Amino acid sequence: MSDPRLFLEAFDETDAILAKQPYLLGDSPTRPDIPVAALLCPVVRPKEHPLPGPSTLSRSKAFVSS
Repeated sequence: MSDPRLFLEAFDETDAILAKQPYLLGDSPTRPDIPVAALLCPVVRPKEHPLPGPSTLSRSKAFVSS
């Protein structure tokens, strides 16, 4: 199993970038924004998302809530 610290480190870096600008590479969406959004959506579950997603997997609930 991978080290969850690597995910948290990458998540923190992404969060720091998005705190300074609306998209990963600047002021407009680019190709990297789409897969990052798609991969993080099930974890972050933003309330603004128009479609209901799958429920959080039981093994990831503790990780998501931390």
